[in-house]
Amino acid sequence: MAIYYFNPDATGANDGTSEADAWTAISSFGGSALSSGDTVYMKSSSRYTEAEVIFTTDATTGTIRLKGYSSTVEDDGMCMLGDGTNNLLQFDGDLWVVENLDIEQDCQIAVESGGMNNIFKRCKIVTTDTAPNAIALYVEKEASVIDCYIEATDSTTAIARRGTAIYAAWGDSLVIQGCVIRGYVGVGLSAISQSWLICTDNIFAPPSNTTMETAIWIDGDAGTVSGCVVSNNSIYKCGTQGIYYYDLPSPTDSHNNICHNNIIWADGDASVVGILDYASDAENTTIHFLNNAIGNVGGGDYVNFWSGITAGAAPVSLTADPFVDGDNLDFRLNTVSGGGAACRSASTPVTNFFELTSTPNRKDLGAVQHSGLIERISVS
Repeated sequence: MAIYYFNPDATGANDGTSEADAWTAISSFGGSALSSGDTVYMKSSSRYTEAEVIFTTDATTGTIRLKGYSSTVEDDGMCMLGDGTNNLLQFDGDLWVVENLDIEQDCQIAVESGGMNNIFKRCKIVTTDTAPNAIALYVEKEASVIDCYIEATDSTTAIARRGTAIYAAWGDSLVIQGCVIRGYVGVGLSAISQSWLICTDNIFAPPSNTTMETAIWIDGDAGTVSGCVVSNNSIYKCGTQGIYYYDLPSPTDSHNNICHNNIIWADGDASVVGILDYASDAENTTIHFLNNAIGNVGGGDYVNFWSGITAGAAPVSLTADPFVDGDNLDFRLNTVSGGGAACRSASTPVTNFFELTSTPNRKDLGAVQHSGLIERISVS
């Protein structure tokens, strides 16, 4: 259980044992160099990049922690990484905790998590690659993404799995909570054959004056889709659909999926749909929809819902933008009639995903009214 330091500007012995003697290259502690319980405090006031570094150690008796700082360790400042054209960090080991890293790369995949039970907290992960298939964060197995800012750019027409901020495939546990997730043209979250997905209290929005085609894409892809909870998300200016359930498997492999308390304010296109369920009748019985608020959609609130679906209460139909200033990431609910006021309506009781009435401080639909992450992390 050792403590190490990284700073590309350090001029000491560069053995990582102190701030003065900090490692100056990430590759110095890549591979299997670190052990269970180790912590690396990382500082870089300007963007630093190098060839891809792959971390392979499996933590067995305690997590391995990479934590950015700006002045003093544990100050919650950001370590600036990136500005290169290669994939930067790949976590193939298990039980890594990655905190306060600001990573911006012009590459296909900025960060990849291939190990089990890795955690990303208070990170900013951006790919500026304008080619097809750009992914900011690629998750292959179990992971938690908490209070992060994730963004991807794609200059092509949006297609499934292109221009994706978070792409998660064939995992068995994924938590995405309290994040700001943005895409210029593509998809915010693509979850492929994912079981036990908890996607809650997130903001899905494009950069100002643009459109993100699909905020949340849940795809069966001939696998299992079970225990997926999509709850209390605020989705802004989607251009094709806000939430898309595609090709879910039979009820044997698809059950306990919940879509509750989300707000979707689309871009007003004549064909845009709030929630699209593209599956057969039997598959639809595996999703429970309740208390979603949808507006500015030309193609309908709920589309392709077959007779067997458990739809719950009809959606709240919004006639006005419910957010204070979505273009500038202010997703507090306004008081406009048919907008934010409708998302607080007493006539539409709000329940959580256990179908229990929410406490007063959780009465609003959409993401929790938090702004600390947005205020602390520059999104310019």
